[in-house]
Amino acid sequence: MLSETLRWRVNMADETNVSDGDTGATIYTHDLAGNFTSLNEEGERMTGYSAGSVVGMNIRDIVVPDQLEMARAMIARKAFEDAAVTVYDLDIIGRGGQVIPLRLETRIVYRDGRAFAVEGIANVRR
Repeated sequence: MLSETLRWRVNMADETNVSDGDTGATIYTHDLAGNFTSLNEEGERMTGYSAGSVVGMNIRDIVVPDQLEMARAMIARKAFEDAAVTVYDLDIIGRGGQVIPLRLETRIVYRDGRAFAVEGIANVRR
């Protein structure tokens, strides 16, 4: 399972256009209700939010309002329609109020055979 996750992360980093100066991809997790549970250091740099401040925030707090329903639909698609991985573009609002255009690749994390959370890799779109 771990090697599959690492392969998935490497493939995403290789296949996504990353803006100049980025040292890696943002990796985050949230539960099926959209409540963030983790954010890596690259995500802190990209968004301006600390990992501690993101935990407990919901996707509705950072996704641009006109794309929130699409973001929720992508969670449902993965969790309830058995889509292994979804790739899509989404804009978020950084801590400073700036809009950050992202390319996301997300997948469901399972616990005891049941959908439990979403793990995502995000890179800034050019």
